[in-house]
Amino acid sequence: MKSIVLGTSLFFVASTAFAGNYETPYVDPPVIIEDAANSSTDSAGIVLGIMTLLLFGAAAAN
Repeated sequence: MKSIVLGTSLFFVASTAFAGNYETPYVDPPVIIEDAANSSTDSAGIVLGIMTLLLFGAAAAN
């Protein structure tokens, strides 16, 4: 009889210990700082344009 009372009391103590919802912690997103690239100093667009003109010129020459 003692073991039944002890088991029942431990059951109720354990059930109240886990009562409630587990809320996930809120984590702030990392801050990413980007430097804006200056388009006047970026020569990738100029090189791409020249390569495209050369390609069309070679295709028109054939």
